[in-house]
Amino acid sequence: MKFKVGDRVEAVKDDCGVKQGDKGTVIGIADKGADNISVEFDRNIRGHAGGLYGTKTGKIGHCRWLHPCDIILIAQPSIHITADKDGKTTHAVLKEGSEVVKMAKSVCAPGDTYSFETGANIACRRLYDPSYTPAAEPELQTTWAAFEQLARPLVKWLNNFNPHHKIIIEPDGAELMGGEMSVHIEDYIKD
Repeated sequence: MKFKVGDRVEAVKDDCGVKQGDKGTVIGIADKGADNISVEFDRNIRGHAGGLYGTKTGKIGHCRWLHPCDIILIAQPSIHITADKDGKTTHAVLKEGSEVVKMAKSVCAPGDTYSFETGANIACRRLYDPSYTPAAEPELQTTWAAFEQLARPLVKWLNNFNPHHKIIIEPDGAELMGGEMSVHIEDYIKD
């Protein structure tokens, strides 16, 4: 079997500290020698750090050079997203290899505009939390009470600085400014 760097693998037999069933990641492949696959195992197997023949080194004690017959490829989970022809339902399917592990779906609510991206996000979340329901966006509070509630923590924090510091908040950021000198002149303000 052909392996590539980054593949997740599992040992098929006990060998020099490696136990059958140990899992790891291929970190190097040498172009010579029988034991030419460098694997960094998830646990310390009292091995080495890989790194021979110009390949990447791994965690000290976690690595071993193995023959390709000593390991098998672990099927990586993958998520497949599809949308029904009705344009309202999005499905997420979690697979390991060709085996279906979990399935979930999201259905566009009546009156909403269908978005594949939103449907895919909801369906994927439901793969791991079947009861997930997206929360409604909170209404923007524009009252003085809401403004005061937002401002109070900033004012409290600002009092850690020189009393001449101020915070300017704009739609794209915030700035903490400290004045060294200030004079207040109202003589030239027109009514």
